Amino acid sequence: MTASYLKKAFPSLQITLAEAPGIPKIGVGEATVPNLQKVFFDFLGLKEDDWMRRCNAAFKVGIKFENWKKPRAEGTSDYFYHLFGLLPEVDGVPLSHYWALKHHQGSEEPFTYACYKEPPLLDAKLAPRYMDGTRAMYYAWHFDAHLVADYLRDIAVGWGVEHLIDKLDRVELAADGGIGTLHMSSGRQLTADLFIDCSGFRGLLLNGALGEPFLDMSDQLFCDSAVATAVPHDDEKYGVDPYTSAIAMDSGWTWKIPMLGRFGSGYVYSSRFASEDQAVKDFCNLWNLDPAKANLNKIRFRTGRNRRTWVKNCVSIGLSSCFLEPLESTGIYFIYAAIYQLAKHFPDKNFDPVLTERFNGEINSMFDECRDFIQAHYCLNQREDTAFWRANRHELRLSDDLQQKLAAYKAGLAINQPLSNEEGYYTNFENEFRNYWTNSSFYCVLEGLGQVPDHPYPRIRYSEASRSKAEQAFADIKHVSRKLLNTLPSNHRFLQKLHSGEELSTEAVTKPAPVARANGSNGNGVNPSHDVSVAAFKAAMGSLAAGVTVVTALDASGTPCAVTATSCASISLEPPTCLVCVHRNARAHSAVKERGSFAVNILNESQEEISLRCSSPIPDRLGGIAWTEGRETGCPIVEGVLAWMECDVVAVHTVGDHDIIVGRIRSVHAEDGAPLVYWRSNYVKSESGYPRANTEGARHSDVREIRPTTEHMRTGNG
Repeated sequence: MTASYLKKAFPSLQITLAEAPGIPKIGVGEATVPNLQKVFFDFLGLKEDDWMRRCNAAFKVGIKFENWKKPRAEGTSDYFYHLFGLLPEVDGVPLSHYWALKHHQGSEEPFTYACYKEPPLLDAKLAPRYMDGTRAMYYAWHFDAHLVADYLRDIAVGWGVEHLIDKLDRVELAADGGIGTLHMSSGRQLTADLFIDCSGFRGLLLNGALGEPFLDMSDQLFCDSAVATAVPHDDEKYGVDPYTSAIAMDSGWTWKIPMLGRFGSGYVYSSRFASEDQAVKDFCNLWNLDPAKANLNKIRFRTGRNRRTWVKNCVSIGLSSCFLEPLESTGIYFIYAAIYQLAKHFPDKNFDPVLTERFNGEINSMFDECRDFIQAHYCLNQREDTAFWRANRHELRLSDDLQQKLAAYKAGLAINQPLSNEEGYYTNFENEFRNYWTNSSFYCVLEGLGQVPDHPYPRIRYSEASRSKAEQAFADIKHVSRKLLNTLPSNHRFLQKLHSGEELSTEAVTKPAPVARANGSNGNGVNPSHDVSVAAFKAAMGSLAAGVTVVTALDASGTPCAVTATSCASISLEPPTCLVCVHRNARAHSAVKERGSFAVNILNESQEEISLRCSSPIPDRLGGIAWTEGRETGCPIVEGVLAWMECDVVAVHTVGDHDIIVGRIRSVHAEDGAPLVYWRSNYVKSESGYPRANTEGARHSDVREIRPTTEHMRTGNG
C-alpha cells in the first residue's frame, strides 16, 4: 500500500520495496471503513468494481455486535448494530437526542432501528447497491488481504517500483544516528534518503535499529492474542451477511468477515484469562471445526503505539507503528491514514523537524482517539459471567478524554457532532480524520450496550415544533427503509453478479442531479443529454399512478411463488389478453415461463402488506397469506383481492432487465371495492372513494367466472 501510494503521489521518486521471503501476511480476511475508496483507491485511480473483483471483496454496511450484554447460553437475541453514516439533525440537534427523549417517555424501540434505515435491510441480508450499481447505503468492504497485497504489488511494480525479495541481516546507522545502510542476506546493500518500516510487530528499523520506545497499553485493553482461520460457507443456503460480526466470547470476541464462499474468522482473546488451548477449543466449537484439521493462524500482538512514528529518516507504517485489536476495523485504516499524512508532510533532504513533529502529532491523536472508543465497548459492558468481562468493567484505565465524553453522553450532550452533512463528511478526509468517531458512533455502541443518557437534552423539551419535525424524520426513515427493503437485491445475488465479471452501469446512475445553468440548459433545469439515469427515469415513471397486482405462478415442482407488479395492462378484448412485466431475476419469472401459465391478482386498498411481502427478498412470499387454487391453471388466487385473472402465456418479449409476458385470459372475476394504488413511491388512497365494479358484459364467450370456494382455501407455503 505504501509503495503504490507514494509512487502515485511522487512519480519521480525511486522506490525499492524489500520483502522478506517466508514471512506470511497477517489476516484471513480484512474489514474496512467507507473512506478506503476515497482516500486510497480513488487516489491510485483504481475503480471500486475492478479491485473488488480482483480481491474477492464483499460489502460491509456496519458491525453486528452479538452477546455483548449477556452470554450466548442465555439466548441469541442480544445484538446491536454499529452503522456507517451520520444522523440527520433537526434544528441543529442530532436525531439521537429526540430518540433519547422518546426513550425516557416509554418508547422501547432500539436506537438504530429508530434512527437508521439500515437495520431491517441488514437483517434481510440485502446489498447496499442496486443491481445496476447505484449506491443505496454507505458501506465499506471485506476482502482477502493476501489478494489485495498481490494486486497492489503488481500495480506498484508496473509503475516502476523495484520489488526485491530479500531478508534484512543488519542495519548500519548513519553519522547523525539515522538509518544509513541496510545489509541484506543476499549481500546487497540498500541506501536511501527515507526508510519506511513496514516490518510489522518486529519493528526492525524504528524500534530495533533506532531504539524508539513502544508505549505498551495492555492495561487499557486486555486482549493480546488471536487464533484465526478461513471457514467455508454455503452462500446459497444462508446468504452473505453485508456486515462484520463481533461475537462476544468468554475471554474476548470473535470476528466474522463474510466473502463469497467463505468467511474469515478469528477469536481475539486475553492470554491473562484464557490459555491458547482453551481459545482454540472455544473458537472451533463456535464454528464446528476440528482443531486437528483446521488451518489455524495463532497470533500474539502488542497493544499500543510508538512514542514517535517518525524518527530522523525513518517512518513506521502499519503494525510497526501502532496496533489496536480489530474490534472497529482500524487496522487497514491506520495504514492508509498514515500514508496520507506522510504524503501531506513529505520532506525534502532538509528534513524540517516541523514536518516530523506535525506528522507524529497526527498519528498519536488518531491512535488515542480510536483506543478510547474501543475501550468504551468494554468498560460499559453489562456482563458479569466471566473474569474477563468483570475485569473490563472494573479494572480498565480510562483516559481523561474518554471519561469526559462519557459524562457528556450521560448528560444528554452530543459527542463529536460533525461540522458537515453526510456527503461532506465522507468526501472531506481532513474533516473526517479529525472527527472520526462521531456522535452517531457513540450512540450506536453505548445504547447497544444498554447505556442511555440519564436525562434527555433539556433544550428540545422547550420546542414542540422541533419535536414534531423529529417525528416526521423518524417516519421518513421508516418509509425509506421499507422502500429499500422491497427493491434492493440480496447481498449474495449482487456479489454473484459483480464477481461474474458482468458490467454494472454505475456511471449512468451515480451522476449528481442536473442543475439549471445560465447556458446549456433547456429551460427546465436539465442539461440536454442522451444519458438518462435510472433514478431520473424512476422519478418520472413514479408520477404515473398505477394499480398494484401480485402475479402468481407454480414452479416446475408445483411450489407456488409470487411477485408484486405495477406493470399490468389490457391488450385485447377479442380475444381477452393482458400483459405483465416481470424482472428476469424474479423467481416467479422462471415459474411463469416453465409452466406457461400465471394469475394476476389485483389488490384492494387494504392489502398493502401483501404487496410489501410479495416484493420482499424472502423466499416464502405467500406464507401466511390465504389463497385458493385457480381451477384453470392451479395458480394461487389471493383471498379478498379486487379482481383476478388466470392466463396462459402466448408470448414473451425481452426488453432490458424485464420480460413482457402476454397472457390469454382463461378465467376472470371482479369485486366491488377500491384498488391499492402506487404513486411516487408511496401507496395512496382515495379521499372520495372509487366507483363500484361494472361486471355487466364482462363475461366473454371463452371466459368462465370462478369464485373461490372454501374447500380450496389454505395458507400458502410457496
